[in-house]
Amino acid sequence: MIDLKSKIGDIFKNIQEFFSNNRKAVIIIVCILIFILILSLLLILFSQKKDNTSYSETKRTVLSSKNSDFKSGKVNADKLQIIDEPLYLPPIQFSREQRKIWEKEEVDYWYEPPAEKDMEELHKQNKKLADKILEAAP
Repeated sequence: MIDLKSKIGDIFKNIQEFFSNNRKAVIIIVCILIFILILSLLLILFSQKKDNTSYSETKRTVLSSKNSDFKSGKVNADKLQIIDEPLYLPPIQFSREQRKIWEKEEVDYWYEPPAEKDMEELHKQNKKLADKILEAAP
């Protein structure tokens, strides 16, 4: 037992002598080890960010029409992923009290009836759109 304690004590004395005799080398080695540690941590962080972007890319590819099986009627539940809501509306603050029935003065103030010319133009545009849709129909 005493022999083991003396051996351990000798090892610690040798380590202390090495550190005291080679301070410059020890400082350089410690700096290199710290640099390697920081570099490895940065690489780990950047690899996690890349994984997050690849996850969103897989979401896009799974949900794109090219890769979907919706046309055939077969849906693979493993491929189907629910995407996050794309937009969140900001809270709305009304500038006036909302009422179900407007008074005549309010209607005159807030509502401007469309002109006859504008209504004819809108009718023409809608007719063109309907004709274009009907031409494509078999």
